[in-house]
Amino acid sequence: MSSPKDPTSRRPVLKLTPEDYEFLKSVSLRSGPDSRLARRAKFLLAFAHGMKITDAARLAGFSRPVAYRWLERAADMGVRSGIADKPYEKEDRSDDSLRWVAEVALSSPEQWGEAGDSWTCENLAKFVRARATKLGHPDLARITTGGLRRILNAEGIDPEDHLSA
Repeated sequence: MSSPKDPTSRRPVLKLTPEDYEFLKSVSLRSGPDSRLARRAKFLLAFAHGMKITDAARLAGFSRPVAYRWLERAADMGVRSGIADKPYEKEDRSDDSLRWVAEVALSSPEQWGEAGDSWTCENLAKFVRARATKLGHPDLARITTGGLRRILNAEGIDPEDHLSA
């Protein structure tokens, strides 16, 4: 993965076709549920226009390591596949754990002895991390907010409808 300018560079080379460029431009203008894709598209456009990776990452709101991962994915898989969310693969979580997360997400925090009448993704993830091992779900002990969203989506629960932002 070297660039033509520096053969020893480990930076992935991103080659945009005119179609890729137009695709990224249109995706970069999206908002709402597609805002994750828009941030990725903005980053790739900025980088493709010659911006340093650190500056392009800052513009999109990414850390530098995250920016390198998105750049590598786009270079390896192509722009369209590279900016897409990965499908959730549940083999690392038991079916019982997935059902438990869905049950907690669809209930109110008060039912679990927590304050508030609805979950935020962050509060639900903290709750799951704190209680998972004790309640028999050690595979959820290090769940992130993003991982929680993927689980809920895979279980057919729209986090935007059932949880507060």
